[in-house]
Amino acid sequence: MSEVLTPKQLQELLQIGRKQTYELIHSKQIPSIRIGKSIRIPRQGVDEFLGITKEEKTQWKKPEHQYPFKLI
Repeated sequence: MSEVLTPKQLQELLQIGRKQTYELIHSKQIPSIRIGKSIRIPRQGVDEFLGITKEEKTQWKKPEHQYPFKLI
């Protein structure tokens, strides 16, 4: 199952305000799903909005690509 975010989590992830978060959702720039009164945003839709490819996402998960320097 794919990861989903709440509008609050999206706001924190993108570091934007509440109003701008809902504008992105209502303008359908970021896909969302309504479940009753709740809104859920598929993580894949956020990645596509940001222009992140699956390959880039995979590279970030690898420890050798996580930091450009060695941690002590």
